[in-house]
Amino acid sequence: MGSGTDLRAGLRDLAMRIYVDASYTSRGHLEEAKRWMRWSRVLGLPLAAVSALAASGAALSAIFGQVVWLTAGLALLSAVLTGVRGFVRPEELATAHAVKGNRYIGLRNEALFFLKAELRSATPDSELLVRLRTLLKGYNDLTVVAPHVIEEKQYAAAKRGIEGGEASYRDDPLWRELEQDA
Repeated sequence: MGSGTDLRAGLRDLAMRIYVDASYTSRGHLEEAKRWMRWSRVLGLPLAAVSALAASGAALSAIFGQVVWLTAGLALLSAVLTGVRGFVRPEELATAHAVKGNRYIGLRNEALFFLKAELRSATPDSELLVRLRTLLKGYNDLTVVAPHVIEEKQYAAAKRGIEGGEASYRDDPLWRELEQDA
């Protein structure tokens, strides 16, 4: 076995690792995005409505009422609700996880192209090595970009989806149509 064959086998192994890791990580981040979007819906309108009502009540109480504790209490409630929403930031977290998940999908697609096309081509080994280094750099760069944590429950949901064939095209009618035309 020549060194070129050994190199290509090593490149294939590393690209497969990137593909698998990026597949699971992308799905995990997209599951996290769905979770935070649910929290956004659950917290968003109710917190905004109660906060606005409390602030309005505090303003009306300050203008027309003589009950200082009511004015202060309503203003405090509004401030606390606004603070909770600002601390939790469900929309921001949903967007961040969705963007990161989609970036991992792009990386996964690049790794798949490397495995299915570039590695099988007559491209010189030196160029393939540079290409894989680029993929590794992209993967490493993504690992340090927030958000970092995928909750175990969302990772398990992503894994179940992948294992259940959600990420596979083989059973898709459009895929079968393309295979027939090929």
